[in-house]
Amino acid sequence: MNRQNIRGRYYLRNGAAGDTVEPRLMSIPLAAESLGIGLTRMRELVNAGKVESVYIFSRRLVVTSSLDSFVEHLRRGEA
Repeated sequence: MNRQNIRGRYYLRNGAAGDTVEPRLMSIPLAAESLGIGLTRMRELVNAGKVESVYIFSRRLVVTSSLDSFVEHLRRGEA
């Protein structure tokens, strides 16, 4: 498998089938970049629980699907 960078996200690509798999977790800086906001604002959203995150050992990672949910709440005017 190799990694392919598409719009700031790394996708795993299976050489045989050519299928891509979206990552389930991403770093806070990468999540901030994907939303077009600053790192401080992203950390505020994570700390407030508006964007879900998990710890893997000592590293805090953002759940990618929670970014999509957050954007949907913004579009509906709920955030």
